[in-house]
Amino acid sequence: MNMHQEVYTVQELAELLHIGRNAAYDLVKSGNIRSIRIGKSIRIPRSALEKFLNS
Repeated sequence: MNMHQEVYTVQELAELLHIGRNAAYDLVKSGNIRSIRIGKSIRIPRSALEKFLNS
């Protein structure tokens, strides 16, 4: 996993934030972190992660 990727999976998000996978899904589901759905996959843009970390 690279902090400079353009998009992250929910699992990668959880690892970066040192939280559980369910907590990461909760952040996405609640809209606290913006995500993009591609088919059944959820991806989190780096810009959304940075915005979350800076808020």
